Amino acid sequence: MPTYGAFYNGIGKSRADQSAFDNMVNVDPHSEIGYLKPQLALTLESATPTEPTISCVVPSGTVYFFSTTSGKIWKRATDGTYSSITANANTSHRGAYHFNGYLWYWTASKLGLMVADTEASRNDSFATFSNGNAQGCFEVNFSLHICDGKYIAGIDGANTFSANVLDFPANKIATICTKVGTDLLIGTYVGSNVQSCTFYLWDTYSPSWSIEDDIPEKTPNCFIDGDNVKIAQCGDAGALYYWNGGQMVPMDNTIRNTTTSIAPFNSCVYNKRPTFCSGNKVFTIYKQYSSSGYAIVQEYTATGTTISSVIASGSQMLVSHGGGVDKVGTSYATGYVDTPEVTGITADSVMVDHDAYGAGVGISTNSNRAGYVTQTPIVDDIRSQVYFDGGLPDSVTTQARITLTPSGSDIPIIKSITVE
Repeated sequence: MPTYGAFYNGIGKSRADQSAFDNMVNVDPHSEIGYLKPQLALTLESATPTEPTISCVVPSGTVYFFSTTSGKIWKRATDGTYSSITANANTSHRGAYHFNGYLWYWTASKLGLMVADTEASRNDSFATFSNGNAQGCFEVNFSLHICDGKYIAGIDGANTFSANVLDFPANKIATICTKVGTDLLIGTYVGSNVQSCTFYLWDTYSPSWSIEDDIPEKTPNCFIDGDNVKIAQCGDAGALYYWNGGQMVPMDNTIRNTTTSIAPFNSCVYNKRPTFCSGNKVFTIYKQYSSSGYAIVQEYTATGTTISSVIASGSQMLVSHGGGVDKVGTSYATGYVDTPEVTGITADSVMVDHDAYGAGVGISTNSNRAGYVTQTPIVDDIRSQVYFDGGLPDSVTTQARITLTPSGSDIPIIKSITVE
């Protein structure tokens, strides 16, 4: 008679992992430990931009959106209104970053700059990248560093551009970088079909790097800024690694149920939780306590099909996709949680202990991996339970899916799930 209530453990290593859950979608296990409730839903704030974009917030709170398929550029004012500005003649963008008083943006081969908010002193062709493959970036030691194939390009405090402040072996392609103390950690790969990534640690002024470490993944896709730890998402199957000071070490969990690819601008920290996007899914990778592990939860789902960038702006999160920009709304989403597989017993019933709004709790069951079947639950508000005991077919494996459906101000909150 297994009971599952450690929602803060997130999605497990597999459906057999009894310490966590098979899936968690549009739910919040972290706001109040020991309880699970629906998460606020993403809602479409603007139908523009009409193309996938990279987003960048500037100190005033204005957010710029740079198309990854054309030269178009949009801006979002602090009141949430959107407008377009003159397009970049150098076409599709690869990145953007606010540094040293300017908004810097780039295509694969050209670096541009402008004064944020006013767009004064704009120059779309301020500099040219040597390798023509500019991608991710990060600021460290008063310089902005941009990955460009086998090179790291740099912009110093005087806004002087150098196309090659560090070079790698000719077969390496740098895609992402991040700050580790006063050093720069850089992820490279050889080819999208080669299981070989190399991470380099560089102090930003020596002629070469001090540490290099290889991992068996196809591509380094994105850095995720955890609490005093740098997490890298690599490969196409959701693998996560963390930097331990000398190596990239595999994390216990992966981002399951999704396919991942290179997306240097698909992460941010929102509501104190490291956040990463893949497809239309927004995951958090959050460690509640120093003694606990990182929990992976799909907390949000975008209204579009493929997220191109995510950014935190003030108290809001903005999620860009080809059909516009989503923000976190004020209404709750319908969410669900799937238990791990129960084996070794013939399950007859599912019981959910709830804290609020039992009428919003639904129960489905999955016997022998045949797919989920919606059941008709009984709501017992006296005992604060919702249960189904109509009998289940004889099975080798059983799972329960608990759906949390809000209604206006009534929000279902659950405490545990028992399969017996």
